[in-house]
Amino acid sequence: MEDRFQRIVELLERKKDTHPHLAHLWQAYMKIKQQRFLQYCLYCENMIDRMSVEPDMDPNTILTIFILMTHCTTDLNRIF
Repeated sequence: MEDRFQRIVELLERKKDTHPHLAHLWQAYMKIKQQRFLQYCLYCENMIDRMSVEPDMDPNTILTIFILMTHCTTDLNRIF
């Protein structure tokens, strides 16, 4: 996956002369997505660590937490 990402970044860099706006837009977008992916990796690693000491969660509890977090994040984004 990392090789593919790097290849795309290099291809966009080559297109900067002929398509500077599109290349810049996509480079910025890819950078944001990469940063978010790395943050999600940290979250997942943290969860994996907690699996060794915490019991498994009920699917309904997981769904409830997901809904609450999604809703709270959306509402906070509207405020700021």
